[in-house]
Amino acid sequence: MLTTLDRWLSRGLSTALACVGGWPLVGVRLHQLFARLLPIRRFTVRGVAITCALPLHQVGTRLEAYAWSAREPEVLDWIDGFVADAIFFDIGANFGTETLYAALKPGGPKRICAFDAELIGSYNLALNLTLNRITHVDNYVVDVGDRSGFVALPENLNYLHVADLGKYARSTKHLRMIAIDDFVAETGLSPGYVKIDVDGPERAIVEGMRQTLRDPRLRSLMIEINDTESHSAITRLLADAGFAERPRTHRNAYNHIYERPAGSTT
Repeated sequence: MLTTLDRWLSRGLSTALACVGGWPLVGVRLHQLFARLLPIRRFTVRGVAITCALPLHQVGTRLEAYAWSAREPEVLDWIDGFVADAIFFDIGANFGTETLYAALKPGGPKRICAFDAELIGSYNLALNLTLNRITHVDNYVVDVGDRSGFVALPENLNYLHVADLGKYARSTKHLRMIAIDDFVAETGLSPGYVKIDVDGPERAIVEGMRQTLRDPRLRSLMIEINDTESHSAITRLLADAGFAERPRTHRNAYNHIYERPAGSTT
């Protein structure tokens, strides 16, 4: 009942606003008003103050931000273990859950490369970087995979409740995909730590960084893996490069930490 009522009210208000938006002067003022309705909140994550925009049409962003400290504490623990002046690659950065924390914490990475193929997520990150006056994070709107080139990807439209579109409706966009090995060769930046949280193509990303994996400057990877087959394949690829999976001490079954044993070379 409430869902039906919400749907009808949303449609009615959207139709009314579309009509009013066409009126001279009033329509412009209406758009200016809604452009200014942007909640911005300061969160404290393990003592680190982080300013974050919470767009009203992004319920998921709000839920994730309010659970910042509690949602995946093992990832924050991992970031807290970074050596000083490291380079951090955040693949699947979204609005910056890990990037913002790592960038603002004392003794954090000297350089962060944040990658995400979601256009709205990268926009949110760009806004949050500005709000927090962060200048040592590079925001890359690209897909990361096992090769470089253009690729067709779905663009999530579920941020907006558009009439007659499903909650998880998608469109298609064409975006550049880059392999991490090619990115390192192009930029000269070599990571000390890599986080991969992309819900699907984790194995392809690891396959596209075979040379990077053998660079002794790379100390550790945090990878969210959602199925047994991918976990086995990724673990083998990383073992070939000298990495071992750290025994899990956290409750999240999907986050896996791989480390290069101290003193090992490849």
